[in-house]
Amino acid sequence: MERIEVMRRRLTLALALLPTGLMLTACSSGANDQSRPNAVEEKEGGALIVTFLGAAQLQIETDNQRAELNRVLQDLATLSPKELASKRYADYKGTPNRWTALQILRAYYYSPSPPPPSDDALYAELSNSAVRSTIRRFANEAAEKLGAH
Repeated sequence: MERIEVMRRRLTLALALLPTGLMLTACSSGANDQSRPNAVEEKEGGALIVTFLGAAQLQIETDNQRAELNRVLQDLATLSPKELASKRYADYKGTPNRWTALQILRAYYYSPSPPPPSDDALYAELSNSAVRSTIRRFANEAAEKLGAH
């Protein structure tokens, strides 16, 4: 558990130093509680999306890309994993219904931390309430920075 706490502190420090200003707070306290059924999953990478976004730098070229990224972040924060799995977004050229949410995140954010390895892994992580809560906070902060109305 100490190792997890050290990693959480390092992530928090790294987030404070991000030049993009997009910050993501660590998962809510209690994630290290071994009595919870998902505690082992959470510690073993159940929050790859959190670490990916926490270290991410924005890589956007157009206003359409900015709008599509904002749409994805809001969907990550609000839609169920099942609903999200059925959604497709415009690719970098603006062609509608081409990319999944994970493809958008990989295209428009650079991060030294890897994202979830697959769409299914992302949806599984979003089933975790602590991860979902963190994503919701990130999406709200990012919406302000992306110029959402």
